[in-house]
Amino acid sequence: MTWTGLQQTSWGHSLLQRRLGPIPSQLSSWVRTLTGDAIPAFLNLKYGEAWMMSAYGILQVALLMYWTMEEGGVGVRTTGIAFGKAALTNLMMTYLPVTKTTLWVRVCGISFERAVKFHRQLSYLAMATMTIHLVCMTLKGPV
Repeated sequence: MTWTGLQQTSWGHSLLQRRLGPIPSQLSSWVRTLTGDAIPAFLNLKYGEAWMMSAYGILQVALLMYWTMEEGGVGVRTTGIAFGKAALTNLMMTYLPVTKTTLWVRVCGISFERAVKFHRQLSYLAMATMTIHLVCMTLKGPV
């Protein structure tokens, strides 16, 4: 099945074009403040985008668990090393969505503009994992 053939099927159209839900026009200000406008942003995702983000999140957690166990169990040092490896992985993956000819972005049906949004979210995740790595490695003390 070709790419255009997938787009023409009902399953392909649902995956590539339908959003997770209708965006509520009126949310209470306290709900928007509490969630950081996450509810409208989540409901604005297409099914393909949600699938890709979920798959990446599951892969990230699995790799963190593997790297922690590979280094010898849970501890400040091993957690710091695992988050350092995760930061490197996130930095590597940050630039993949913004190339215009990436196959996995096309398969998930994400436009270039929405891929830039995913690029920014990966950048935030990379910064968060680098910060956790820094804290863990600082807490462990000198080598």
